[in-house]
Amino acid sequence: MALSASTIIAWHDRTSAQHRAARDEWAAKGFRPLTLALYGTPAAPRYAAVMVKRPTVIATRSFTDQSSAEFQATFEAQAKEGFGPFLIAATGPRGEAVFASSFRRMSPIPLTRHDLSKQQFIDMNAAQKDAGAILLWADVYGTAADPRYIGIWVANPDRHAWNIDAVDEPDAALQQRFEAAAGIGARPALLSVTPAGRHLELFVDSDIGPWHSRTKMSSADYQSVFEAQAARGLWPIHVSAKGSGASARFAAIFAGRETLAKRTFRARGSAAIPAIDEAMRSYLEDHNLRGAALAIGHGSRLLYARGYTLAEPDYRTIEATTLFRQASVSKAYCAVAIWKLIEMGRLTLDTTLQSVLNLKTPAGKAPKDARFGDVTIDHLLGSRSGIDQGGVWGAVDANAAFKGTLPASGMEVARWIAGRDMTGEPGDRNNSVYGNTDYFLLSLVVQRRMDATSFEAALKTLVLDPLKMARTRGSRSLIGSQPDDEALHHLSVHNPENGWPLHQLEVRQSVRSDDRPLVQSNYGSWDYEMFDGCGGLSASVVDVARLMAMLSCRSGNPVLAPETIDDMLAATIACAGQKGPDGKGSHGYHGFDWAQTANAAQHRVQYSKGGWLPGQGSVMTGTTNGFFYAIAQNGNGRKDATTKWLDLVEPIVEARDWGTTDLFPSFGMPKRLASLSHLRGAPGIRLPSKLGTKFKYKAKRKRSRAPKMTSAERGRQELLAAARRISTGR
Repeated sequence: MALSASTIIAWHDRTSAQHRAARDEWAAKGFRPLTLALYGTPAAPRYAAVMVKRPTVIATRSFTDQSSAEFQATFEAQAKEGFGPFLIAATGPRGEAVFASSFRRMSPIPLTRHDLSKQQFIDMNAAQKDAGAILLWADVYGTAADPRYIGIWVANPDRHAWNIDAVDEPDAALQQRFEAAAGIGARPALLSVTPAGRHLELFVDSDIGPWHSRTKMSSADYQSVFEAQAARGLWPIHVSAKGSGASARFAAIFAGRETLAKRTFRARGSAAIPAIDEAMRSYLEDHNLRGAALAIGHGSRLLYARGYTLAEPDYRTIEATTLFRQASVSKAYCAVAIWKLIEMGRLTLDTTLQSVLNLKTPAGKAPKDARFGDVTIDHLLGSRSGIDQGGVWGAVDANAAFKGTLPASGMEVARWIAGRDMTGEPGDRNNSVYGNTDYFLLSLVVQRRMDATSFEAALKTLVLDPLKMARTRGSRSLIGSQPDDEALHHLSVHNPENGWPLHQLEVRQSVRSDDRPLVQSNYGSWDYEMFDGCGGLSASVVDVARLMAMLSCRSGNPVLAPETIDDMLAATIACAGQKGPDGKGSHGYHGFDWAQTANAAQHRVQYSKGGWLPGQGSVMTGTTNGFFYAIAQNGNGRKDATTKWLDLVEPIVEARDWGTTDLFPSFGMPKRLASLSHLRGAPGIRLPSKLGTKFKYKAKRKRSRAPKMTSAERGRQELLAAARRISTGR
């Protein structure tokens, strides 16, 4: 409901009697409580309140100047009659505080607590978030040394993300947290002053239209801000105050309406196939995602490309050309670049990392572990280098080792990695660890061998320009550096049990500047500019589809010769059976998570690669000379969601006659790729679609009997093995 001068009445600095008189006067005219603040001393409490007149008047019951025991008795009596609290305010020290509250009909009666310590309040919020509830109301009373918290928690059927890590937070940290939240479209929903003059602030990712918030206001300041915001059509929807007399300080949130904007579904891109669009709508709804894009191809052709949005009306619409962070799908790009360099004669699989980078430790010494010099390109591509894979996350420590200025450079991190212990022998198939650091180092190899200013520049020359891919670039860490044509990524999933815990609207310290301010954790607490080919690329699904189409091109391929493609895929297949230090299977080889032969004579290899980081997910999966799929989404899937996008989409795709469709030219990519494949008569192969963890894609192949290796395929693998043996090189 839109708010206006005729639907809002507000006051502050009223005594108990004045407050009750105003409340009753306006209640008789159909107004009901919207927000409430209680400040001053228990002997002389003061009230600030806002009442609203809605189209439908609801029954409410309000109480003032009650002790803690009296409020508890009122709560229990009202609950028996089906009335639950939606506003509770208090002022004064524990044991002496006075309470005011408002109740309305509610079912069930919300979980309500008062007299909570700070830690108890924090723990209650964590428990209720785990339970799928959301904080409706909070206030703080007590003293600076002993603040006491009030909370009301209700069901969260719309699954809005929320965060209240700001509990009694000092001004500087609160401002940083505010800016981080506002930068990704979140807003304050509760803003309460604490007895110490600090603040409690709840952030949510729902949309209420234009809003404004202000803290540290005197009574006169609040009146002045009220008048200025009213002139803009914004009215106080939440008010809090603490302190007495001239020392009272106010905080408030202003908005033009009190109701939330509804999320709507929309799809844009190539000509619609309603069944596919409806499948994607189901997927977004089940996983509570705001956006995704999907590209579908066959052989070297693009058949379908659409962007999907499930968001508020003013949310930027996702297009088929919208860029998404690709996380570990970046490894596929990096591997193709490496294999291109091998084809060009600038590398071999047996080339050692040190022969290219010649890394020294920060102290200028040789690598700490002598085995570091034995690590080859093949070891890095196959995720069995023996290098500690946690090294890529060490930007701050690496920079400190050089006494440098953030952000760290890639070479600083690489040299810091050279000064760390290794985890095992290079090439050990029983020590295969997913290669985040391996592919970071491969990115530096690509840059060095191309004598380029960056991995991105080298990739452009080797892969992007030949394929006419204009929608792939390096991801940008900070929200202020992200171009407008990229999706906004959301931390909306709460999953503390995950291998990488997910916390809604989480903030951490930035790694991009020495002052290290608080930022949304997926917008600055990891250095995407440094990740490069291990997880630092952003791309449209159309560009990812073009890369996949290249793998099916057997004639006139502008990037890789057919023999090179065969070698790359054969090397991936040859990595099957590698194990991690825990004895369990591993994945992540030559740019893919896994691959297996489908039909050697037709050069049909089934493969998949996924990418995952907090706030994003991506998958490229398909069969060379067969159907392939690329999807990207701007959030993480819910742990309890059951909808799998590929299970929904694949049957629709394979049952359709696509004729000679090729949409690449409509996206500025000429028909320069040729294929041996045909859309008729190609047996369907079921593919996995589950997004995994970290840069990983935990895809499990169906437990079906692997096709028997043909003599041609066996010969190909033998030739590859021989090539490895004889190669050199507010």
